[in-house]
Amino acid sequence: MKNKLWFQLIALILVFALTFSGVVYALQVPEVMEVMNINTVESVPAGTIDGIVLGPSTVTAAWVSAVGFENYGVATYHMGTAMQPFAAIYPYVDYIKQNHDLKYIVFDVHSLRRENLYGSVGDSHLVGACTAMCSVEAKFKTFESLLGYADRIYEYYGEPEDGKINRYDPSIYTRLLDIHGGWIDGFSAADRTVGLMEDYLGAHKSNDAFNIADMTPRMPNLDFEGYNYLDDFQKSELERVFEFCEEENLKVVFISIPSLRNLEIQQELTTILKYCSDRGYDTIDFGSREMFEEAGIDPTKDFYDDGHMNLAGGEKMTDYVCRFLVENGYSTVDHRGEEGYEMWAKASENYFAMSKEGWQRADEKRKEEETSSQ
Repeated sequence: MKNKLWFQLIALILVFALTFSGVVYALQVPEVMEVMNINTVESVPAGTIDGIVLGPSTVTAAWVSAVGFENYGVATYHMGTAMQPFAAIYPYVDYIKQNHDLKYIVFDVHSLRRENLYGSVGDSHLVGACTAMCSVEAKFKTFESLLGYADRIYEYYGEPEDGKINRYDPSIYTRLLDIHGGWIDGFSAADRTVGLMEDYLGAHKSNDAFNIADMTPRMPNLDFEGYNYLDDFQKSELERVFEFCEEENLKVVFISIPSLRNLEIQQELTTILKYCSDRGYDTIDFGSREMFEEAGIDPTKDFYDDGHMNLAGGEKMTDYVCRFLVENGYSTVDHRGEEGYEMWAKASENYFAMSKEGWQRADEKRKEEETSSQ
């Protein structure tokens, strides 16, 4: 009898917890929801992804797949995560290739900046790159792969001051086993979405997507001369990627998504891209005034902070890159109107409706704030 009572009590607690979490979830869903990213990849029809986009928050803030599909019929899927480890390419490609005929990768090299390396293999970001995956099996495979990358970082640079990631921490495995992907970190965590692929084709945290920050004072950060240096670790990781893409028969274009943080960062990004270019790979370097002008990027309107673009900037950047993919033989098929791509078309339609409504709301809010401050 006592066992039955205990069982009923535990069941009641679980029901309460699930109900409460549902209430919290309902309260946290923003007016404009986060849009499609890696979490929704399982809902993408098999065989429809031609390319993926990898990189850290510069990608999650800027890549808008709907633009590529709407303008060129490009089926390129965003798989960025916050401070994504550079070596995430290996498990991610393996995961996508299980259901799609992957042909190319767009790789933002912000994830190889020296300043980001320790952080990318810290608990939150390394595990975040794993829990963003859909299946538990994929999460564990990604975790094992990225632990090897972390070991290479520690071997070259030494242990970070706050210590290495504890691979035996039980909370890590709790998160990896969590099929709901939100019980530990909260339903509105940065690398999580609500809804399916058909909801949107974009990649933004809604609270930043429609914000505007005038970054004109930061433009001098593009006025550097010459190149920075790459250390042996950065070179070796690039060579690993080169070899991997050749073995997997994947084309890859390396890019630096527009950012304006400081001169040293811009110079390092350009140096990484030069190394890739010297090895024969295509690159797109947005780290110059000339490229801003060519892509139509407006520093007064297209960023929400000095390191990330808003939706307006993201759409321009995505259009530029997708046009490059088409003109240079990466994306060779226009999938608009093609059978099997109905969900891509629907997601694209929903995205542009969301974007229009979001900008209207944001503009109204800005006008209200201006009026109240007068």
